[in-house]
Amino acid sequence: HTHTHTHTHIQQNLVSLGVSSFLGFCIGFSVFWCISATSPTTCSMVGAITKVPLAVLGILIFKEPVTHKRIGFIALGLLAGIIYTRTKVLERERQRAKMDDADSFDVEKPVALKTELVKMRSSQHESNESESSSDGGRNRVVTNKVSSC
Repeated sequence: HTHTHTHTHIQQNLVSLGVSSFLGFCIGFSVFWCISATSPTTCSMVGAITKVPLAVLGILIFKEPVTHKRIGFIALGLLAGIIYTRTKVLERERQRAKMDDADSFDVEKPVALKTELVKMRSSQHESNESESSSDGGRNRVVTNKVSSC
């Protein structure tokens, strides 16, 4: 009878080990997925913020004493989460604004600028030719303008 009891105990332990290993693998996989979907900092922050509800549950379920120190740390954790979230939202808004500016780029503007530049060069060339023809080509003016867009 003792042998059967020990055998059942070993089977239960092996099942517990298997389930525990599988859950550990799932947690590790979810951490890697979180890092690839967001950033290491965000993933770390999520891990830290999950401790806040655990602390509150510990107080409620296990009747842990409510001290000023515990409340202060819970509030600090919540504040850190709020600040981080607000910063990420502002960062995302700035990135969207930059993307919107890039999307509103007018394709016709460079073409119009180039057309204007060609007109300026041709009028300048014509004025240079008229000057050189009036003085016999002795006082030619060479201009080299560099434009930047």
